[in-house]
Amino acid sequence: MKKNDYEFIGWNTKANGRGKNYKNKAKIKSSTKKNNKKIVLYANWTKKVTVTKEENNNTTIYTITPMPSTSPQQIIPTLDEKTVKKYVDWERLTQKNVYKTLIKLKKKYPNRSSWDNSICYEWTGGYFKKGCGCAGFAFLLSDVAFYNRTATMHKNFDNIKIGDTIRLDSDSHTVIALKVKKDYIVVAEGNYQGQVRWGRKISIDEVKKTGTYVLTRY
Repeated sequence: MKKNDYEFIGWNTKANGRGKNYKNKAKIKSSTKKNNKKIVLYANWTKKVTVTKEENNNTTIYTITPMPSTSPQQIIPTLDEKTVKKYVDWERLTQKNVYKTLIKLKKKYPNRSSWDNSICYEWTGGYFKKGCGCAGFAFLLSDVAFYNRTATMHKNFDNIKIGDTIRLDSDSHTVIALKVKKDYIVVAEGNYQGQVRWGRKISIDEVKKTGTYVLTRY
């Protein structure tokens, strides 16, 4: 099977890729055979990306961009201080204030509005020079909440805070945390089936199982 600009990574029980994953040619045990039901699996694809490395003032900067596609790339420039201050007083960074800032952006980027891998954003948090698709959306929201604060990376998924960006789904999808509860987080995300989505719940168990890293700017 082939799909331009995408890499086949296995099978999933849901068409949107949010069900249970199976590796290609894996053996599946199921109790549905007793009920004479068929198991339907969907091909799971991930967007091919290129990662470039750049050394700048003793700092290593990585840029993640999708492989060339048929859609022209739209790059959103880094937000300026005046634009950011319309949303938040980013000198007083509490999780409560960060949430208020992020939720204001729902009006500007409404649920189910278009946002795919052709949209990129140049952020100021370090580690990555820019992100496209889901990463670009998370980075844009992060910049509004934190402006030019440098991010730090960790892998303690029990220490996620509102406004942190989390890399999930075996390093293929980025979200930003809106709410953090004991058993789950609520996120905002871009390029979820090519759209902006607000309010999806993800269990902490799933975060720990598929998470790669957390970027925090507190």
